[in-house]
Amino acid sequence: MQPGKRKTLTQLMDEYLKENRVLEPRTREITRRGFQLLTEAVGDLKVKRFDRHQAEGFQCYLHDIGLSPASCNIYCRAVRPVFRWADVDPFERLKLFKVPKKKIRTYNQAEFGALLEACPDNRWKAMVLLAKTAGLRIGEILNLTIADVDFDNSVVNVQSKPESNRTWRWIPKDKDIRVLPLVCSQIISQVLLNLPNGQPYLLLTSETYQRRLKEMRAGTLLDRVRGRPDMGYLKTFKRILRRAGIQNKTLHDLRRTCLTEWSRHLEPKDLMDLAGHSNITTTMSYYVALDESRVNRARMASVKMLEAAGTVPTTSAKKTLTTIGR
Repeated sequence: MQPGKRKTLTQLMDEYLKENRVLEPRTREITRRGFQLLTEAVGDLKVKRFDRHQAEGFQCYLHDIGLSPASCNIYCRAVRPVFRWADVDPFERLKLFKVPKKKIRTYNQAEFGALLEACPDNRWKAMVLLAKTAGLRIGEILNLTIADVDFDNSVVNVQSKPESNRTWRWIPKDKDIRVLPLVCSQIISQVLLNLPNGQPYLLLTSETYQRRLKEMRAGTLLDRVRGRPDMGYLKTFKRILRRAGIQNKTLHDLRRTCLTEWSRHLEPKDLMDLAGHSNITTTMSYYVALDESRVNRARMASVKMLEAAGTVPTTSAKKTLTTIGR
């Protein structure tokens, strides 16, 4: 059914979300927030009255209330599919803000060792290891069930869950099943031994699982909570970071570390598939850090060029060349 252009912006959003039930919970949440900001900016207009000028006004409003250029772009991208679904596209010619690319943060070996040491229990060690060695997102980790782990073949499956008596409906961000390496089976086995009887979710505490199950059965389980059923994970992880003496790093940086390490051994297409991305640009631009060995090789080449030109390298340059050449 073609959405009517006589509807208001809020009515259009509600109809869109109702018709597109397979949307990932995080996407639904951002769409709702985007339309909340949109109506704050221009009012709850009729869809037919919302044109490119209102789209530009929305973008300016986001900037004026103090959002970063990246956040402004996120909300503009979030609301656009709803208009395109209604066969209009006021955002078509809107130029998004340019966002300078930031250095991709990864953990070095010493930091990763300190992080594992700071984990309070095996459950958290398993979560950290799955992010670092299998490249799982936090939502994928928290929605991991016993059935997803194949100990015989040493793989973990990221796959959707139906709503049942014991599980809530959940769809991975990329919507397809991914088969990833399992290299922390010993820790997972220890977690499994201590799991309450009848609980399918491996990495939720019993209290959290029972709370979410109760919400699901009452029909009050929010989409954003389905995506990340342990809403207190971030606070706990920050304590782990402080205990490990690590600053300016996130749990998602473990996934970036994993993909960066894989990039040294895998073809780009295979890396993209394992990451669960729809295009290789996302993988290489936002998840794979510059290989330090490439910088070292480039440095060595520059020092050699200086020598060939008869220019005497500095003491530090000579030391660098000697070290790299070993």
